[in-house]
Amino acid sequence: RSSLNADRSKRASGSTAVTLKTVKIGGRDVSFLSSADNSVRSFMAEDDGYFLITNSETLVRRFYAVGKSGKSLAASGSFRLSRSLVPLSRDDTIFAYFSPEMLQGLVSPEYMIELRRRLVADSDISLVHLARLAATAERVRGNADELALGVDDLINSGFLPVSFGNRSDGSGIVSAGDKVIDTLRGVRGTFLPIADVKIDSVTKQEFDWYSHIASEYSERFPQIDPIVVAIRREDIVGNPEMERIAIHAEIAPLTPEKYGKWAK
Repeated sequence: RSSLNADRSKRASGSTAVTLKTVKIGGRDVSFLSSADNSVRSFMAEDDGYFLITNSETLVRRFYAVGKSGKSLAASGSFRLSRSLVPLSRDDTIFAYFSPEMLQGLVSPEYMIELRRRLVADSDISLVHLARLAATAERVRGNADELALGVDDLINSGFLPVSFGNRSDGSGIVSAGDKVIDTLRGVRGTFLPIADVKIDSVTKQEFDWYSHIASEYSERFPQIDPIVVAIRREDIVGNPEMERIAIHAEIAPLTPEKYGKWAK
């Protein structure tokens, strides 16, 4: 622990843009190393000798909840069945288990709508960079003769539409020097984790869009099955320069009715 804390303190002291502080999550003290643009975002949590380092506050809450309730992934019936079908004795190089709850989460309204919104945010950041290139080519400068044109400068100069960045969730695009930042999610490539973005309301368009997706999934997959993937590397006898990659993938327990011809 002392080594981890020392590394985090060193990272914070080496940059004025990075801060290290203690925050309360689930009633527990958690070390939080961060920057305003989310390019640095690291929680370090400890529970009964176990450490978790993650960029997601939601995962920290889940970490403490599992420690308190004992309802871990390893204790679930689906995982135990999957492990009995793909046991440790196989000596796999990689074992991956995709739980039904995780797969359901990937098609939940919170996940899908935020994913749609961040695609728009990513596009807006690209538009600002392209507008800057166009403005530079035409030798347009900002009001303060800055090195990089701000969003307002680009709008006032006609390189971006007047309505640029108007979003239902209240977020937008700002510039800080050469950086272009989404006010809610941070810089492109290190956006805030989807699970940490709170959605309080949706637009009519988002509601209709997700309702169609939910209807399709509910009809075709009323129950989502867990997926198991195991990968093992094997030497080839008589040819030491080559190896065989064996992949075992399985849906277990399987409900074949909803897979149609693929189940056969």
